[in-house]
Amino acid sequence: MEKLELSTEKVPQVNYKINFLLLLMGRLVSNIGTVAFNFALSLYVLDITKSAGAYTMVISFALLPGVFVNILAGVFVDRNDKKKIIVISDILSGICVFAFMMLFKLYSTSIILFIFYVIVLNTIQSFFNLAINASTPNIVSEENTAKANSAFQSLGAIINIVGPILGAILYKAIGIEMMFLVNAVSFILSGISEMFIVFIKRDEVVEAKQQKSYLGNVKEVFSYLDTQKIIKFLLTMAVMLNAVLNPLVLLVLQYITYNVIKISGIQLSLIQSSWAIGTIVGAVFVMTRKNVNPILRKFFLLLEVQAVLIMLWFFPRLHIFAGASKWTITLIYVFLILAYGMLNTIQNVPLLTHFQLKIPQDLRGRVFGVLFTALNISTPIGMWIFGFVLEKTDWVYVPIVSGILVFAVCVIQSKNRYFKEFIVTLEK
Repeated sequence: MEKLELSTEKVPQVNYKINFLLLLMGRLVSNIGTVAFNFALSLYVLDITKSAGAYTMVISFALLPGVFVNILAGVFVDRNDKKKIIVISDILSGICVFAFMMLFKLYSTSIILFIFYVIVLNTIQSFFNLAINASTPNIVSEENTAKANSAFQSLGAIINIVGPILGAILYKAIGIEMMFLVNAVSFILSGISEMFIVFIKRDEVVEAKQQKSYLGNVKEVFSYLDTQKIIKFLLTMAVMLNAVLNPLVLLVLQYITYNVIKISGIQLSLIQSSWAIGTIVGAVFVMTRKNVNPILRKFFLLLEVQAVLIMLWFFPRLHIFAGASKWTITLIYVFLILAYGMLNTIQNVPLLTHFQLKIPQDLRGRVFGVLFTALNISTPIGMWIFGFVLEKTDWVYVPIVSGILVFAVCVIQSKNRYFKEFIVTLEK
């Protein structure tokens, strides 16, 4: 049991292990229900429309809340009780899913209904995600934040492997209507478990900030970032790299392996699963570190190795692989993507932890709101660009040029004055 001393109010006793387990179990229940349901929904939409484009349209609308809601949601999170936001978001998500189940009985083939569903649910979950990221140090303690982030990364990777399998099984066994109910119950159970989490407030929101307009609160974020050059620099790098790295994994890799090399669906699933396994290995590695600052100092080095791994995606064009079997090519891609996923997690978890610990509590929600908005904009833009390039040029140039560009940016930006000063502070 641990106690924290606050000068203004009686401090509750906090068992951070119980806090962590409650949050982890809540995430496990609701996330696996959501992933399973989303996969089943993709199967259902394909069954009723026979069109992959229809599901792509449904999913594209899921990105809209992240673009238009996150900044204002960040202000709301900073101005209100984060625990209440977390609990209410999950319970309200469950109620909304249950309501859509009722509507589904009447409009079971309506694509408009599914689009409305993903917009509403992702809007609510935008508030949840911001509140979680803004309050993780207050739930698990500052010294355990990196381990908690690593555990959440591992959990997410496991769910991304198990969820689609469970979704396919349940879709055949109980149907999409009952899966609405399962998803609704999972959200509500998650919200109930989160009621028992004890939050510690380390710095209070100044009342004057509560009285500011939403626009004034948003402006305060940018004023803060102007004074925190290294945080602004790292956030900018995260968005720029996201515009390249996410489309490479989500679009280019699948295009190369499935559309060009013509590997099977099973072989593609192995490659995709290797990313999740790499994420778990990387997260476990970070969890074993008492101090993540040494990893953070190697931020650009880790990215440079990832850039080299991306360049190697062109290997099927090498003469020595001219007669290689599809399984040989698959296994090499599995190794490359596993290594990439591991390094990407080792790089990202300390960065996220640094943001959570260094950004003041009363600004975290707004800063993460700005970050998530930028990330949600950069990913589709990057995918559109890469999609256009794949249509117009030989695919082999895409990973090579992308890897070279990422490597060159890392070499140049590693010499940035603010980053070099930042490294010095980490070494103290």
